[in-house]
Amino acid sequence: MNLNNLSAKKICRLVSAGMVFSMLVITGIFGGIMQDIRIFIVGGTLTLCAFFWIWLLVLIFGKRLSHFTSNLCRTLDNMIDGNEELQKSNDSETLFARINHRLIRLYEIMQKNRHKVDMERQELQMLISDISHQVKTPVSNLQMVTDTLLTKPVSEEERMDFLQGIRSQTDKLDFLFQALVKTSRLETGAIRLEKRQDEAMKRFRRNRLGAFIHWGLYSIPGGEWKGKMYMGAAEWLKEWAKVSSNEWMSLMEQWNPTDFNAMQWAKMLKEMGVKYVKITTKHHEGFCLWPSKYTKYTVANTPYRKDLLGAMVKAFNEEGIDVHFYFSVMDWSHPDWRSTIKTKEDSVAFVRFLKFTDNQLRELATSYPTVKDFWFDGTWDSSVKENAWWTAHVEQMLKELVPGVTVNSRLRADEYGRRHFDSNGQLMGDYESGYERRLPDPVKDLKVIRWDWEACMTLPENQWGYHKDWSLSYVKTPLEVIEHIVHAVSMGGNMVVNFGPCADGNFRNEEKIMMESVGAWMKKYGKCVYGCDYAGWQKQNWGYYTKNEKDIYMVVFNVPYSGLLLVKTLKGVEIEKAILLNGDELKIIELGREAYHVKMPDDDPGEPFVIKLVVKEKKETVDKYRDALI
Repeated sequence: MNLNNLSAKKICRLVSAGMVFSMLVITGIFGGIMQDIRIFIVGGTLTLCAFFWIWLLVLIFGKRLSHFTSNLCRTLDNMIDGNEELQKSNDSETLFARINHRLIRLYEIMQKNRHKVDMERQELQMLISDISHQVKTPVSNLQMVTDTLLTKPVSEEERMDFLQGIRSQTDKLDFLFQALVKTSRLETGAIRLEKRQDEAMKRFRRNRLGAFIHWGLYSIPGGEWKGKMYMGAAEWLKEWAKVSSNEWMSLMEQWNPTDFNAMQWAKMLKEMGVKYVKITTKHHEGFCLWPSKYTKYTVANTPYRKDLLGAMVKAFNEEGIDVHFYFSVMDWSHPDWRSTIKTKEDSVAFVRFLKFTDNQLRELATSYPTVKDFWFDGTWDSSVKENAWWTAHVEQMLKELVPGVTVNSRLRADEYGRRHFDSNGQLMGDYESGYERRLPDPVKDLKVIRWDWEACMTLPENQWGYHKDWSLSYVKTPLEVIEHIVHAVSMGGNMVVNFGPCADGNFRNEEKIMMESVGAWMKKYGKCVYGCDYAGWQKQNWGYYTKNEKDIYMVVFNVPYSGLLLVKTLKGVEIEKAILLNGDELKIIELGREAYHVKMPDDDPGEPFVIKLVVKEKKETVDKYRDALI
């Protein structure tokens, strides 16, 4: 007999029949042995009672099962049809209720996903419609130019101008068609309607704290040229002092960082608590820290000769620190670089430059395959923006060469010259990187929580590379840097702290002190940074909130005179406990609806400190707080 083919009712009937039969047989056996009629009477009575109650059980269970099955089928029909109104079961029986509850949750998730897909489909339709509309203009221009060439005699100069115009319009069409493909497939992340949720992007998000290393030929003069000290950023000294490319690149003859120790750098940054480091592979000056075969301006042609980038990648990877590559598209050393395209010669030269840049990026991606991110800079000139198709091509190329790699928003431009965000308001790249030496307002700029973003911060006011004189600008304190880190994380962003090593390969003492100070704090309180995100709670003057799954952290920077920290929770959330990271519990005073005071610890920590809040959802009870009568 195949039990799988039997209904629940048939199974119950078989079990009942078996039970009654067994009782009758046992009664008969005992009655025969004892030769007592009373045993037959009692056994028969018990069998009849058992039969009655089993029959009643089967009847009631069958009806309840039928009722539950009916509700289940109705719920499944709603799930299939996508009805907005959910048929909820009133069944209070534990097992059925649990099943029904999970079905309802599944239904709600399906509805949410369905709405999400519908919204994405609408946005995609709008994008495709917009791109299709934009195709009309270059097509019309091409028709007009070709008609002119076919019907009217033109001079050689006019003919070249027309051909250049044709090339410009075909470039636009190429970009638009590529955009259509990417929009329809969404394979490379060129157009993103939401945050990336793959493991590589989740890792980027969990890391939260990074370091920036600006190191190049500009580290040799350190902001000084021919006896004059320049206040501007040291890596821009070539422009400030109007130094010719040949004279500037002659600094390569002095490049010999004999004190450089990649493992020492890696250990220092690990002690600071950074999870990733961005290395300037090549800044605007064009000098490469790796032995590129596409230019002579590399570390290989210096007295040092060794691959600095390779040594850093190896050392940081061994210490468990992810490596990101800074790369400047702008290259003052290359003869084909153009900030603007004014003539046909400029156009031809810039095509060669883009090919050169492609080759260098491909070289970096294949030579150092453990790279996790490409952070682009020097992409704001019109020459790059007018070749928006190339920026999309580069992002796609890198993601094909290094699966999972992330790319910042600075690379991209659209056909209208918009950067970071395209003309439809969609983020270009995997995360926004427009926050340089600044942070979004924690109250007014909450729109940033919709996408991943990263801020980078200098220690002096505006110095990235090594500068001899830090007295020319304000220098941040460790406390300020720590607050910047927490500020960024509280709004769902990453923070990168910049360092500019000396030409000999050493960090200046002020930078070492900063690393040690930040590292000491991160060892004690890093739980409120790593893997944390925006909490959604109302900002208070004492500091910031961060959230890690269910844990809410209060990061206190400003202690109120009262010693009471105001906390306003989300609706329906109550605080159970407030605990310091050392385990000490703090007193909680309930003020009213979703409002509390958390009492400061008796001993002032004397530094920014962290309180973990244990929270739970409020039970559905009668609200004990009355609204004010007006």
